[in-house]
Amino acid sequence: MLFKRSKEIKPKEISYEELINLMKVDHCLVDSRGRSSYAKFHIDGAINIPDEEFTELSHLLPDSTDTPLVFYCKNVYCVLSPNSAQKAVSLGYKNVYLYKGGVEEWIKKKNIELPQMNEPGKLTKEQFIEIYKRKDDEYLIIDVNDSYDYKIKHLKGAINYPYGYIITNYNKLPKNKKLIFYCASGTRSEDIYYFLKEKNIFKDGEIFYLGASVIFNGDKAKIV
Repeated sequence: MLFKRSKEIKPKEISYEELINLMKVDHCLVDSRGRSSYAKFHIDGAINIPDEEFTELSHLLPDSTDTPLVFYCKNVYCVLSPNSAQKAVSLGYKNVYLYKGGVEEWIKKKNIELPQMNEPGKLTKEQFIEIYKRKDDEYLIIDVNDSYDYKIKHLKGAINYPYGYIITNYNKLPKNKKLIFYCASGTRSEDIYYFLKEKNIFKDGEIFYLGASVIFNGDKAKIV
């Protein structure tokens, strides 16, 4: 399926308050993150259509193109929901909305306390920076953003294995180094980590992911 860019219709960004009001009427709320992130936590009533699987799962969308569609992902840095929302516009849906605050804002606004999970492969901002500054040959830092985004900006020394490539070619990942995955928002990298854990081809301590967003301002990277 080819998705054409529409210059006439763009998804409308909405706030938390606007989302609350929209949820009072007939609508379809779509979580564009991967399956593992959705399973950990999602907004009540949301269906899961990972952006990477949009074509295969678009049949889950409402039959009526007039039904309001609301897409969300992790946070304002995540590109998954904007991508999916634009694809929905290309399919002819007329009322497409984008809740850019995502689950992070929702959790904060609702004062939700998530249960603490043991995540041995999750690196904090400080842990990642410490490893990155050491330039340790023991580790290989992998950018799982799309190739286009990687070419625009990426961390120096990081190589690019896009999310979609890893899903279908995970057996080709290097086995001679410890792998650290990162992305723009932390969503894709987390999903890749748990995807590989399910495949059981790496042991604990062999793969990690940065549980934070990596954004760029000019040539400078910022981890938030």
